[in-house]
Amino acid sequence: MTKQEELLKQIEQEIKEYMDSGNYAIADIHLFNQLSNIKLSEQSKNAYAETLFLYKNHLIKFQKLTKTFREYYLKLLKTADVIDNQRLEKENSFLIALYQQSCNHYAIDYLLSFNELNDDQLKCAHGILLEGTSHKSINSYDFRHYNRTFVGTIKNGIRNIQYFPADYKEIPVLINYFIHYYNESNLKEENLFLQPIIAHGLLASLQVFDDGNTRLARLLQHIKLMQLTNEIYDMKLTSPLLYATRTYFPYRNEYRYYISQLAKDANNENWNNWIRFNLCRFQNQIYVNEENLEKLLTKKH
Repeated sequence: MTKQEELLKQIEQEIKEYMDSGNYAIADIHLFNQLSNIKLSEQSKNAYAETLFLYKNHLIKFQKLTKTFREYYLKLLKTADVIDNQRLEKENSFLIALYQQSCNHYAIDYLLSFNELNDDQLKCAHGILLEGTSHKSINSYDFRHYNRTFVGTIKNGIRNIQYFPADYKEIPVLINYFIHYYNESNLKEENLFLQPIIAHGLLASLQVFDDGNTRLARLLQHIKLMQLTNEIYDMKLTSPLLYATRTYFPYRNEYRYYISQLAKDANNENWNNWIRFNLCRFQNQIYVNEENLEKLLTKKH
């Protein structure tokens, strides 16, 4: 056994002792137990109503563009988010842009080619998403197969543990629950933002991959919103009209905090906090997109 292998084995044993102690939260099946019982608070209902109002008006303005401009606009949005999604995790935006332009192989295009999601597609999309990044590893195309990570920080050699990701032995079962939820068909306006936001929270909390979990979770959130938009409003979007990634930049700490709160205790209050946080990010992005659409609509097309 090499020194590296000995070190990894030691870390795994230390993490096992932490997890077995019962002193720390572990992201597990309890994330799914509350889903059917989530009740929006009045504050969340108001935020949802406002977001829905803004989004429906945004759809109307988008439809005023010619078909050519609509496709061009969607392509620009997608390209920008491919970079933003990596920049949010502090990747080098120039190198990522260079790689993406040279390979022209996007995780979002891969996922958009399927109507429903399965675990093989999830793993493949994750691998594509990490290609060309500083976090690319031999495990990028597979789920995590060990317990030697935690969510938190290390300061002066001391672990400050917030919670532990899902036990790797439980990942296949948890992913089945996640995929079932993600593929569920609930074509009501009150589900338009809820299902994408909740799916985002589930995958980000479970941390089923070595890295890139939140990147994939945000991508799936935006794709699901597009799919539901097409089905509920009988539209034909070929890629998402609304991405919220860029609006998370000033709120990195809050973003991580709300994810950790879900992992620790997926109660109604924490789900409401997570839902409102993401609704606000969507609202922020709609306002930005509206300015761009107004400029397009004033041009001849």
